[in-house]
Amino acid sequence: MLQEIEGLIELIVIGGSDIDELTGSTKKVPIEERASYVVDRALMWTDLKYSDDKDKRIAFIYYSYPPGKAEICASYLDVPRTREVLLNEMHSAGYDLGTNFTSYNISDRNNSISNNESIVVKLVTQGRNIGTWAQDDIDNLATSGAIDLISEDEYAQWFSEFPEDMQYSVIAILGAPPGDQMVVQCTKWQQIPGSS
Repeated sequence: MLQEIEGLIELIVIGGSDIDELTGSTKKVPIEERASYVVDRALMWTDLKYSDDKDKRIAFIYYSYPPGKAEICASYLDVPRTREVLLNEMHSAGYDLGTNFTSYNISDRNNSISNNESIVVKLVTQGRNIGTWAQDDIDNLATSGAIDLISEDEYAQWFSEFPEDMQYSVIAILGAPPGDQMVVQCTKWQQIPGSS
């Protein structure tokens, strides 16, 4: 199970057992839509493997939970240090990290808040969740130009494409769209925290 948790393998059920009513014997039966999904997934992984690194799009997933706290983590990693190392290695390997990317000097550990280019500053100022009790901070982050915003209409469109059970789960936690988390009150834009 550890391999699944670490994301090293994907566990996808593609079949099951069924009992033949005439003979009483057990037979293996494919789940057709799952088998098709696995084939499509394998083809996508193959395409990704042979794509040029500069054309690949990668997301670093980390947590800023609970909102408003200094909890920026991901599976016990030192998030700032890990991001520095990964970004430098990706840049060296030819990944397109944007025209403004400059390598991080890992050895000086210049993570102070006074250094505007540090990973820590970017994570704290751009890549965090802010609690609903700090609406001014949410609005200031929205007008900073440092994060992505999506309109209430666009969010509602995305939300409508969720399966119904997922919609109920989201509403139970965040409220009806656009919800009450990371919403800019003056315009009803939904914030997407992240650091580039």
